[in-house]
Amino acid sequence: TRFRKLWKMRLSPQMASIPEFGQVYRVIQRKLRQAGLLKQRKI
Repeated sequence: TRFRKLWKMRLSPQMASIPEFGQVYRVIQRKLRQAGLLKQRKI
């Protein structure tokens, strides 16, 4: 995806070790849902 590609391009010059995009994305989504800033997913 676009974000995944930009993640590596923009962060690699700034960080020695870049965390995996999917893992970080899931954590951010969970925190936003807990704060009420993102709607809950319906399963």
